[in-house]
Amino acid sequence: MTRGYRRLLPIVTMGFGVGLVGVSLAEILLRMSGRIPTGIPFWASVTTSAPFALYLMIGGYWLKRSDVPEVRYPRVLAITMTGMMFLGGFFTIIGVTFRQVGVVETLSPIRWGLSVGGGSGLLLAFLNAQRIEKELASERELIRSAELEERRELLNYLNALLRHEVLNTANVIEGYATGLMESLDGDEKDNAATIRRQARELTVIIDDVRFLLRAAGENPSMEPTNLSRMLRDELTSLQDRHPEVDIDRDIPDEVYVAADLMLKRLLSNLLENAVEHNPDERPWVSAEVSVTADTAAVRIEDNGPGVPETVQSDLFKPVQKWDDRHGLGLLIVKRLANRYDGRIELTETGPDGSVFTVELPLATT
Repeated sequence: MTRGYRRLLPIVTMGFGVGLVGVSLAEILLRMSGRIPTGIPFWASVTTSAPFALYLMIGGYWLKRSDVPEVRYPRVLAITMTGMMFLGGFFTIIGVTFRQVGVVETLSPIRWGLSVGGGSGLLLAFLNAQRIEKELASERELIRSAELEERRELLNYLNALLRHEVLNTANVIEGYATGLMESLDGDEKDNAATIRRQARELTVIIDDVRFLLRAAGENPSMEPTNLSRMLRDELTSLQDRHPEVDIDRDIPDEVYVAADLMLKRLLSNLLENAVEHNPDERPWVSAEVSVTADTAAVRIEDNGPGVPETVQSDLFKPVQKWDDRHGLGLLIVKRLANRYDGRIELTETGPDGSVFTVELPLATT
């Protein structure tokens, strides 16, 4: 059955309910008019069947707004119809076998059977659909847990492989290149220096990749983290590594965000990016924190040459090739911002510098 037909099934169910409620009201009006005698059996029949008819009418409307998926609608309607046919058919036989004085008296038990059978069928169908969905959700959760565990094991293996094999090899290459530099001169010494520089850059890349693998393989545990103190510490470290950089700061006291210790890497990469790609003779970096009702925004500004328009769209994406200005550093910042349910964007850029802004949710106290 196509999806379009499935969407009509709750309306069909509502239609049954509306019809049975209408028949009940018509029967009440006829009997109250005095044309047909009333009595305790009739009122007992109406009062016991009316809730089921109303449930059919309201339940069909509610079904579209429940968590039961559309693919279950045909089964729900089938069980509802089965209940109506079972009790309705039974009381049809009763009505025909023991025919009363008039048509209304004959149809009254049939109406009761259709109402009670349909309402009961819909209730059972709804409960059955919910049970199936819970079982499927449990199965999906088990499968997802198994897949996550396999993924975590693979990431841990790749991390270990990078650490024990690739990183160690890069360190060995750097060590031999350093030794060669001491015993060579001229072009050969320059070549050895190039080998050492490339080995060091490879070490940095390996370290970044291992960090991404570790971040992807962990289940984050967020807690209130002092953004103000961590940013001040990272600015101090930046000044120690780059004493030639002028640093301005505007950081309120005691700003806490929902994060973990990896927030330190987000801030350090963002600050290092502002300095590393700045060829100005007098590099300058500004760090500013502003707070709203729900978020804290970290604004990092520099006086570098700006980000080329050709790479702006891929600045935070894992691409196959980076230029010599941007690599894994900003990708790590993006992944960590996502980890904290925050966001990062290149707010401004041009020949006079760039501004990167990171928004993070404030910690709830």
